[in-house]
Formats: sequence, C-alpha cells, structure tokens
Amino acid sequence: MRTLLAIFLLLSATAQAQIGWTLTQCRKHFGHELWMEDDGPAFGIKYRYHTREENLAHDYPAFYFDGILLTVTFDPDGTVGKIWWRKSGLFSDSEVKKLLKSSSAVTWRALQTSPRDFRDDPYTPRSWVGEQNGVILFDAKLEFFLGSHDNLTVTTR
Repeated sequence: MRTLLAIFLLLSATAQAQIGWTLTQCRKHFGHELWMEDDGPAFGIKYRYHTREENLAHDYPAFYFDGILLTVTFDPDGTVGKIWWRKSGLFSDSEVKKLLKSSSAVTWRALQTSPRDFRDDPYTPRSWVGEQNGVILFDAKLEFFLGSHDNLTVTTR
C-alpha cells in the first residue's frame, strides 16, 4: 500500500506537498531546502527573499519575501506530519482549497470559528478538518501573520 501511495505522489504533478512524504521526496519535488528552521526544512516556491536594505528601502516587514515559503516537519517515522505554507499577502479561497487538496487525499470540512459569519473578513483565522471514512486525520488552520503574511498549516492528529 505504501508503495502505491509513493508512486501516486511521484506522478502527481500538481501536488504542492504531501503528508507522508520523506525528505528525499520533498527534495526531489522542490529541490534542496533553502535552510532548516526550528521545525524542519524550508523550501521556496516562486521565492525571492528581500535583503535588509531592500526591506528598509521599501518599508517591508523584516521577513518579506515574494511567493510561497513551505516548511515541513517530520513525524518519528521520518515522514511529513506537518506542512506550513507562508505567503506574502493573503491566500485566496481557491489557493487554500488547492493546497488542502494537495496535502492529502481526504475530504476537507470547514469549521465555524465564530457565531458570526466572517467569510468577508480575510483576517479572521479559519479552520478545517481532514476526514477519511468518518475519522478526522488532519487539522488545518489559516491565519494572517505579522500584518503581512498568511500562514496555512496542516498537521496530523
């Protein structure tokens, strides 16, 4: 079963990252990591890091970058157990749906974060659960960070 999953993941051209990948699979898909964070290796997707001088000249926040920065954390078995995407600006609803779908072949269900309806407020954190056969396997959360970056995190339960 694990071999079939690995073959499927390698053939999937649209996948951004997958729960269950190994570091070798991540490197094959994204290239070598840019650096190791406290959580794990970070990879850039359409990534350009701005220097301190560029940040000051353009009044950017301290860690400004274009594109998406992806960090993965590994479970004790050596496979990806957490995926963390960071984007300069806001993720669109279609981007969130695509990234959640690419993270694992489960059904994603949005959770209500407040009694009020915040669909029109992009700064309100949103959450989802990933289910398979009625069992919740994953949690996902979208948050606006430091006034300029969106964070989408998928974790195993």
